[in-house]
Amino acid sequence: MTQFTRRDSSHLARMTDQFRRERALARADVDHVFEKWFGDLCPGWLEALDARDDPRWTEDQFDRFILAVDAHLPFRDALVLSALDTMSLEDMEEAVTHPFSERAAEITVTRTWEYLNNPYCVPDLDRTAFAVSIIRTASSAISESPSVGFYSMEAYLCWWMGRLTESEAANEKAIQLSEDYPLARIMRNTYTRGLVPAWLRRQIIEHAGQEGEEVR
Repeated sequence: MTQFTRRDSSHLARMTDQFRRERALARADVDHVFEKWFGDLCPGWLEALDARDDPRWTEDQFDRFILAVDAHLPFRDALVLSALDTMSLEDMEEAVTHPFSERAAEITVTRTWEYLNNPYCVPDLDRTAFAVSIIRTASSAISESPSVGFYSMEAYLCWWMGRLTESEAANEKAIQLSEDYPLARIMRNTYTRGLVPAWLRRQIIEHAGQEGEEVR
């Protein structure tokens, strides 16, 4: 990934300040700001996941990708949902650029509920693993100023894949950066309670049942 070279943390900080100023000034037209800053990132991300290839972003787009993970949580959430399974460009753009719309809420809630509650809804593990590889590579480009958003997103996706040890390790890095980061706290509680994804829980139960049959 040629564009994933080490980034200038001071430049990223200035970009973040500029985004937050524009968001604060926009008020009622905040969706326009989201579209300006993040709308063009969605095609590159989805194309990369679909093709299992590097995102074809410019330097500026990569910087805005890094910025968005921490500064615009709907973007982070859309990255997660699109990593678990295919997602249309229209749905991702809606979730990212119009996060307060009824349709965006429906997209997020419906997909999340299905994964949380349907034991037969298994993520596309290869797709999710590739998304994690992008996230890790991007995170290494900002190692001088680590991102709690990247670490917690890595932890969340690893959990969905059933890679629980990797998930906890990534989340510990997130907690060290910010104990109050909501997703990191959610994940820590998840480990404490011994929760696993619905699809993995089903497999564990089925495996235990098969072992019981063999004993009898």
